[in-house]
Amino acid sequence: MSAWSIGYGNLARPNLSRARDEQQPPEPKKARELFGTAFGTFAKWIPSEVVVGYGAAVAALQPKAIAGQTAPSAVVSWTPWLVGLAGSAVLVLIGAIAKGEYRRLFPKVLLAMAAFGIWSASVPHSVWTKLSFFELDSPNWIFGFALAAVAFALLAEAATETMPKLAAQPA
Repeated sequence: MSAWSIGYGNLARPNLSRARDEQQPPEPKKARELFGTAFGTFAKWIPSEVVVGYGAAVAALQPKAIAGQTAPSAVVSWTPWLVGLAGSAVLVLIGAIAKGEYRRLFPKVLLAMAAFGIWSASVPHSVWTKLSFFELDSPNWIFGFALAAVAFALLAEAATETMPKLAAQPA
């Protein structure tokens, strides 16, 4: 989602209920649905403008491979990551100011920055690879990412009250 939409508070609320008849109680949520909702919530908080810029910056920093030679080692820099983190905050602020929407602005800025930080770990040659405990191809990373995304969704729900509730709601 764009930082403009995050700053403005224009976050869609999907209907999570499967009950067609208001007289019937809603079906209990399955774990798959809850994870899908959590990952959807997480994805909505990642500023797309910053994603594009960060991905391009990381790719541009990589050395050119020459046929027949040993591949040069990857370049990993803190600069694009810090610019992306700051850019997340600045773009959400600009979107909020332009629309005059200041309600829960501070949590929105922090959540956009956190979403970028979590997402950036999935980018090859990101700054996360400088951390000794981080291995992008590890099953532990995939499990950790899933937990971080779910925790993020719950935090975003509580902090802004703009995300859909995970409890079933009537249609």
